[in-house]
Amino acid sequence: MFDTASEVQAYLAAFTSKNLPIIVGEFGNMHSDGDPDEDTIMAETTRLGIGYYGWSWSGNGGGVEYLDGVSHFGPTAFTSWGTRIFGGADGIKSTAKTASIYGGPPPTPTVTPTSTTQPTASPTVNPPSGACTGVYSTASSWNGGFSGSVKVTAGSAAVKAWSVTMLLPSGTSITSVWNGALSGGNKVANASWNGSLAVGASTEFGFQGSGSASGVSVTSCSVS
Repeated sequence: MFDTASEVQAYLAAFTSKNLPIIVGEFGNMHSDGDPDEDTIMAETTRLGIGYYGWSWSGNGGGVEYLDGVSHFGPTAFTSWGTRIFGGADGIKSTAKTASIYGGPPPTPTVTPTSTTQPTASPTVNPPSGACTGVYSTASSWNGGFSGSVKVTAGSAAVKAWSVTMLLPSGTSITSVWNGALSGGNKVANASWNGSLAVGASTEFGFQGSGSASGVSVTSCSVS
């Protein structure tokens, strides 16, 4: 169960010493089958430049709800495990880096017709210089619901906080948001860890909605 520092270090060294690729995933701070040494896992992967991912965001059942990082998918309702892996030493907030692909212009999505997935992108909102832009994309859709994301990009000046206002057709609503905070039903502000953006830098929040994704778009992106 990788419950000791020596066990974690030896396993990772067996890969890195041979220049083999490895990523550490699906570990928690405890489990009914054993108690992983999450502090060493996070410290060693950070030291070695190895990616990691803890289990999990939310939705566990069957007695292992303690593995939820947030309660009831609430974007700011962190559990003790969520607080540890996101905000603690060697946590995601202090070690994660934005992929370089997000530093350039928004890619043109390729629409591939399927029964459930409908990748689309709304027009970019062009607010005043120094503000921000927001681009909406549908990730997937199903009967009665959908999931989507909005890429927020800073303009010609760095920003400390941002908010995006969404246009939602009649009968469509946002039911949950991650990497952002929902207010008023259609406005999403940055989370505590992704409000600060350098010039031209980007971040992204996602959400799940009920109703139809058709007609959903970004109407404004503002900074404060």
